[in-house]
Amino acid sequence: MKRSNQRNLSYGLGKRRKKATAQDGNNNKRTEDDPISTEAALTFFHAMFNPEKFDGRVPPIIFTHQLYSVVNNKTQVDREVNELKEKKEVKVFCLGSETETCIVFTKDYKDCLRKNDRCPSAITEKFISKVVDGSKDLTFNKSTMTQFGFPEQEITQLVNGGLLTVRALGNWWLAIPGAGVFMKCYRKGREAILRTIRTSRFKEILLQDLEGRKLQAVQPLGMKYHIYDILGAESVTKIQTTSGVLLKYDE
Repeated sequence: MKRSNQRNLSYGLGKRRKKATAQDGNNNKRTEDDPISTEAALTFFHAMFNPEKFDGRVPPIIFTHQLYSVVNNKTQVDREVNELKEKKEVKVFCLGSETETCIVFTKDYKDCLRKNDRCPSAITEKFISKVVDGSKDLTFNKSTMTQFGFPEQEITQLVNGGLLTVRALGNWWLAIPGAGVFMKCYRKGREAILRTIRTSRFKEILLQDLEGRKLQAVQPLGMKYHIYDILGAESVTKIQTTSGVLLKYDE
């Protein structure tokens, strides 16, 4: 097969964009090589996520590295995510490690908090008002939480309810209720796909063949969600061949 190494080629989003914006206001034709905004990519991934797979209790979660798979400029992604965060349109979280960041639309996050029955509604509403609406930070210490008007007992309830996660003694991450269930599904699906590629001949597989595999572990989030994940994380290389797109496992 003839190969030409190409990373981060459009996978799905380009076709969607082409259909939606075949021409601009000046009648100049647009192509699939046009720059994609981070906000457009977020909307694309948001539509891909099905909250009902988690009984509507987990909001659409988008990993930053997934955006890298469709927006070729990482600096642009980081800058535009920060701009959206400053406008309070999105919230940024750490899941798994301090270097693994994900994004949730603020409206979805608030809806998730209000559906969460593990924390008293009065404390949840106070948290939304003081922390979600009143701060752009990702981490909070005891002094900050005290300034927001949360006594130690309420902080404990926020932690028990999944709205905060302990980072260190007297220090907490902003958290997503139900994130533990999500991460379990995410890791299982990711490993199932990577194992499939890793155990294939030459540790590579045609994209269309992978999409045709019935992998139970990927069902909650969907095959496309996981493919964008492994592409953005550079766990695989995407190669254009005469037989179609090939995914090759990166050692």
